[in-house]
Amino acid sequence: MQQLGKAERMADALVDDIQLACSMEEPLGVIMEELELRKIQLSKKQLNEIVPIIIQVRNTTRMWSNRGYTPAELSPDPVRSADGKVVQFPVESSKIGRNEPCPCGSGKKYKKCCL
Repeated sequence: MQQLGKAERMADALVDDIQLACSMEEPLGVIMEELELRKIQLSKKQLNEIVPIIIQVRNTTRMWSNRGYTPAELSPDPVRSADGKVVQFPVESSKIGRNEPCPCGSGKKYKKCCL
């Protein structure tokens, strides 16, 4: 029973250290070194399971460099359709009139410059 409590405290301390490393924007290698320092050896399968979790923690941890925002809050969310594919929205461009100034910045009318 006492051993179980010790393991739980170690796990809590490890999670706290991982979150602290993420908030300080430490690279993933530093977090892996922390696991090695604690003599935690992971199989390839366990490593493939824990790395996405650490990345999720990193993306949802508030950071000083982001002024308190998480990377997930700052990154644009692509709009997805019901089948999970990203929906492309058409980009509207305004048509340039022949007598309007040319968008290249020359100062000439569009019909005399880039038409």
